[in-house]
Order: sequence, then structure tokens, then C-alpha cells
Amino acid sequence: MATFVMKSRALQIISVCLFVTMLSADVHALALTDPELKSSLNQRLDVRIRLLTSAANEMESLEIKVTVLNEGAGNHMLPHLQHELIQDETGTYIKVTTRDAVREPVFRFLVEAIWSTGRYLREYSVLIDPFVQR
Repeated sequence: MATFVMKSRALQIISVCLFVTMLSADVHALALTDPELKSSLNQRLDVRIRLLTSAANEMESLEIKVTVLNEGAGNHMLPHLQHELIQDETGTYIKVTTRDAVREPVFRFLVEAIWSTGRYLREYSVLIDPFVQR
């Protein structure tokens, strides 16, 4: 019975130590929203992805990488992606663009966000509708 009480007491001490450690950890979060498509098929790609963060200092160390994932593009060359981090009155977003027009209706790309306290990887698939003039 005495060993059971000692083990129980040791478990309580370990639990309290873990709880205190978790409280003192400096945890920050960063999230990427769903894409907002601003272009049509046979135009240069223009996609905006909002960044949501709980700490302003995360933006200082933020590094963004964007990679094309359209592996089944057939004879079409994969477009070269460009991206920039933009801050305006509504917040911060990543603007992903191409130099050339996108010819495939489904476009897939990967966004990697790396900052001082973490890393976030998200795959995006956008369905690009043909432009319809009204």
C-alpha cells in the first residue's frame, strides 16, 4: 500500500510540473485561409491567401515558399509562380501570381510558411472558371 501511495504522489508531482511547463510555454499560432481567386482561365493567376496570426512579431521572421504541384499538366509548361506578402488596412495576405496565363482549369500549389516558432504547410487546389463576358 505504501508503494502505491508513493507512486500516486510521484505521478501528481509530475502532472503538476508538466502543467506548469505548458503554461509557461510561449505559443504562437499562424493560419492560412482559403484562397480567394481574382483571375479567370487563360489569364495570369491571381490568388490571395489571408494570414491569421496571434502575435505581430511572427511576421518579422516569416518566410513564405510557394511551389507548383500540377504534375499532370500534359504538354503545357508549368507556370512560374511569384508571391509577395502584402499588408493593408484589412490585414496581411500572400498574393500568388504567374507571369504567364494559366491554361488548365485546376491549379494546385503548395504554400509553406516558416517563422521563428513553427512551420505550416498547406496544399491548395483552385478551380479556375473561364471568363464569361456579360
